[in-house]
Amino acid sequence: MILSVTVPHTLGQPDQVKLAELLEQEGADIIQTEGGKCVNPSTPGILGLIEKAAPTLAAAYTISRAVKIPLLCSSGLNNVVAMIAEVRRIADSLGQSAHEYTIFKELAPHTV
Repeated sequence: MILSVTVPHTLGQPDQVKLAELLEQEGADIIQTEGGKCVNPSTPGILGLIEKAAPTLAAAYTISRAVKIPLLCSSGLNNVVAMIAEVRRIADSLGQSAHEYTIFKELAPHTV
């Protein structure tokens, strides 16, 4: 049986990391992040979609640095963010830094 546990978005990021580390130590197989459902974007269009996904992605990024088990982002994601994540994955697989790409700055300068 696979055990997937959600780390609540209501915790601050340091507490999310601590909880994820404890869950990994206790045998969780997957950590699930959340946060996008609680966000009401202040901007329309693509920027709003990125803004809505930011809490989930921030949690996933932070937690991924602390644990070795897989992470699952569960809320706030959309096709725009998925495309950006895919560009990042391709860049990582080629050994390129995402900072070398300006798409993030062009789409959402306040999130980089």
